[in-house]
Amino acid sequence: WVNRVWTGSATGDIKVWEDKAATELLLLKELKVHCAKILALCKYQTHHVWSCALDKSTLIWDSKNFVPVQEIADNKDSVSIIIRDGNKVWTASDKGINIWEYISRQSASRTITATPTRCA
Repeated sequence: WVNRVWTGSATGDIKVWEDKAATELLLLKELKVHCAKILALCKYQTHHVWSCALDKSTLIWDSKNFVPVQEIADNKDSVSIIIRDGNKVWTASDKGINIWEYISRQSASRTITATPTRCA
């Protein structure tokens, strides 16, 4: 799984590519779960990839089997960025920042929520 690249499209599709050689990429899988533009993808260790889309969905994928294992369902706005920081994953939108921590191999739990300060 080390030589795999995940890409997102404006139509909501995710493609998983494998680096077969220095000049060749092989399309392994095309995933059609999101209903709008993919805004960010983030690899978490070797087991998971997080994706977020303009349809306000955030999914955690099993990167070996290419299936979603969890949906982050409490998004009030589209998550625009996902960042991994050690054992935690940060998601951010116009409505705030969430910090997520894995409670098991198949599940993540929010640990901290920060609401942004609005400019006048």
